[in-house]
Amino acid sequence: MDCSEAGCAIPTKPRILLAACGTYDACKFKVVHWKFAEWAAEIKVVITKSALRYHGTPRNELASVDENDWLTYRRPGVAMLHVELRNWADIMVIAPLSTNTLGKIALGLCDNLLTSIVRAWDYRKPLFVAPSMSTCIWEDFFTERHLNAIDELGIILIRPVSITTASGEREHAMAEPSTICSDGVASLALVHLYLDVNVDAMLFLINTHCTVTSLGTNGKPVSAIFLD
Repeated sequence: MDCSEAGCAIPTKPRILLAACGTYDACKFKVVHWKFAEWAAEIKVVITKSALRYHGTPRNELASVDENDWLTYRRPGVAMLHVELRNWADIMVIAPLSTNTLGKIALGLCDNLLTSIVRAWDYRKPLFVAPSMSTCIWEDFFTERHLNAIDELGIILIRPVSITTASGEREHAMAEPSTICSDGVASLALVHLYLDVNVDAMLFLINTHCTVTSLGTNGKPVSAIFLD
């Protein structure tokens, strides 16, 4: 179906806040960025200090780092950067999410720009996380407890993929960037539906730009959610 023929209005560009933590999968962050950029989204980027060590993370003025939260602070009563980014975004995707940042979010800690945004987040808007860690840590009791905690907050988990490295070690690697983009776009459909955007237009965009996977909470594909 051609959207122009159907007479449906194309929504404005969705605002996506992408973030990366310091794990070995941070080298894939540029690909995650490219996938969302292909969808013609408006994107802003947040990088933790440890993620800057990894090849593949942007190091330019388009990426916000911890210091920016205070450098942009002007006076009492004026929103700081983490609040401005929280208000700006339609959706947030943390890919990859490190073990350390997972624990901080689960415990409500906010000692850097990224965790301050999450602590201030409006959970009526989707927040996705794509963890990356060694298998022994993924299977640890504390990780299970922390995953349960973020699930209660309403954070949507994009599960890691079990792999075996060349050295024979088992790792739980971040999901493929195409999978992360698919889940994010599916959730954006619900955001725009909430904002009364034409449903046919949203379905057209999804079918045109990305393969939609099921949404986490009820396991139903987004098309079925629209049609219920």
